[in-house]
Amino acid sequence: MHITELTPNNIKLLKQMQEKKVITSRSQTVYGGLGFYGASKFLIKHGIMEHIGTNDNRQKIYSLTEKGNKLITMLIKVSELIYEDGYDGKQ
Repeated sequence: MHITELTPNNIKLLKQMQEKKVITSRSQTVYGGLGFYGASKFLIKHGIMEHIGTNDNRQKIYSLTEKGNKLITMLIKVSELIYEDGYDGKQ
């Protein structure tokens, strides 16, 4: 996987997963409709998130893998480094 394959929404989802620890397709707030399923398939394929069970409503429960936790932690640190001087990406 190349870092440019991660979309901004993938990164938002990973941040949300790190905060909540576990999510379902319904509990996450990044993707609507079927978008979550495509994103989860991509992230599972690359070992970033995993299916860990099913809740009482028969929804799959997902969490970050160790690799996923390391990745989002690094991306947050890079973002903080880039924007530490207040630069917001606008000219």
